[in-house]
Amino acid sequence: MATSVHTANQGLQILLVEDHADTALVMSKLLEKSGYVVRVANSINRARQSAQETRIDLLICDVGLPDGSGLELMRELKSRYGLKGICLSGFGMEDDIRKSQAAGFAAHVTKPVDLTRLESLIEQVAASRGDQEFRRPDGING
Repeated sequence: MATSVHTANQGLQILLVEDHADTALVMSKLLEKSGYVVRVANSINRARQSAQETRIDLLICDVGLPDGSGLELMRELKSRYGLKGICLSGFGMEDDIRKSQAAGFAAHVTKPVDLTRLESLIEQVAASRGDQEFRRPDGING
C-alpha cells in the first residue's frame, strides 16, 4: 500500500456549508481522503452551532442556503472567529466575485467544483494564515 505525502496544511479543520446533500457528501469524502478534517453543515444555523462547538480553521461555504446567505455567514464568522473562507457559487460573474470578496471570502469557486483547484485554494488560504500552525493528520505539526 502506498503512503500518502502530507503537506503542512493537511489536517485543517474545515467547515463545509452546503445544503445539497449529495454534493456535501462527495466533497467531504474527497477532502477527508486528502487529509482534511471536515465538518458538514447544511444551513447557516448549523454552521454557527458547529463554529461555536469546535475549532474551525477554514470555512468553505455555498452562497445560497435555505436560511440565508453564505455571504452573511462569512461576515459573521470572520468577525467573530477571524476565519478565512472559500466561497462556492453557481455564479461567477465579476459582480458575484466582488460580493464574495467584500464579505470576506479569500477565494470564489464556481460550481461544479474542480477538486484540484479547490485543494490548491485551500493550501493558499491556509498558507496566508501564517499566525497559526496547522496539525497534520499523522499528528506531526508542520
